[in-house]
Amino acid sequence: MLFDGDGLTYEDLKNMDFAEYTECVTAKTMFVQHLEALRDKNNKKGGF
Repeated sequence: MLFDGDGLTYEDLKNMDFAEYTECVTAKTMFVQHLEALRDKNNKKGGF
């Protein structure tokens, strides 16, 4: 699952089973960790 964009709607969440929901939460966690790693890398370079 790819996590990016504006997020999920209530309708999306309502139609998920627990496995899909767990996959979504894991994807979001991985996406945030990736963004944090990029931020840290840019901070070490003197970037944003």
